[in-house]
Amino acid sequence: MISFTVRMKFRPEDRESIAGFLRELTEASRAEPGCVSYIPHTVETDPDLVFIYEQYKDDAAAAAHRETPYFDRLRPTVSTRRCSSARSRCCQRWPDRLQLSVR
Repeated sequence: MISFTVRMKFRPEDRESIAGFLRELTEASRAEPGCVSYIPHTVETDPDLVFIYEQYKDDAAAAAHRETPYFDRLRPTVSTRRCSSARSRCCQRWPDRLQLSVR
């Protein structure tokens, strides 16, 4: 399993359009066969800051996510002035035998 945290800061005037796009992105991402979890958040004290927690069954599933048409639509948004900062990082990687289950 591979997990990522993604942090993006957007301009206040883009809040509504970004929220709509993230709803689409979330629905499509969760439907991917290799997606285990895809959870977007806004920060209570900063509604223009988006935090996404993503989990995929393996590297191939994460790579497949980055090749989808909806992910391609995200790239221009993040690379323009609409997004003042963006970070993505692998936050944990558990060997199969150590995977934890939540009940």
